[in-house]
Amino acid sequence: MLNNIKTLFISVALIFSTALMAVPATLEEGKQYQVIQPSVLVNEEKGKVLVIEFFSYGCPHCASLEPFFAEWEKKKPANVIVKRVPVEFQPNWENLAKLYYTALSLEVVEKMNPLIFAAMQQGKDLSKEETAADLFAAHGIDKETFKKTYNSFTVNKDLNAGRLLTQQYKVTGVPLIVVDGRYKTNMGMTGGPQGVGKVLDGLVAKASEENAAAGAKVTEKPATP
Repeated sequence: MLNNIKTLFISVALIFSTALMAVPATLEEGKQYQVIQPSVLVNEEKGKVLVIEFFSYGCPHCASLEPFFAEWEKKKPANVIVKRVPVEFQPNWENLAKLYYTALSLEVVEKMNPLIFAAMQQGKDLSKEETAADLFAAHGIDKETFKKTYNSFTVNKDLNAGRLLTQQYKVTGVPLIVVDGRYKTNMGMTGGPQGVGKVLDGLVAKASEENAAAGAKVTEKPATP
């Protein structure tokens, strides 16, 4: 199983490395990112930048992005908060979204994400609760604990919150990454999954600078006549 997972992600890396496009030092609107109009209000503490990845375990392109986004997340700037939101574009994707929120509630997202993507790519139907429970059980999560969490109020609440965010951001395709409620990008704009990290670094820096400038204006005192 582990060898299959390694082979999957190595193959993905090799495929996209041949088509990698260089990301310029200065990001250009319309090329590496788009501005969200109107922007979505982000309720995070001062100085923080929220990065949201909209995805689905049923999306092959999301599977190809996963190892690169996960690696970027490990090295992200200290002021960045990462949120993943599974979308429900197809009927069976609702249960795949529940699967993510179950892993989140059980605090095993980092462990299970690559395993879930790999299993989906191998043809396993993880939209079926029993099949999903078997996968989690194979990796140390008690089956009954999984099922109780999968059908819990917390997971259903997260599911509804995710639907609201998907509507707010008018998401029509995945993977899509949004920075600070103002900028969005995807693999088509970043030149493949390897380019995502550089673009996100640039957009996070841009959002951080703009937030700092806006904060400075608010706290600025008028000059004494």
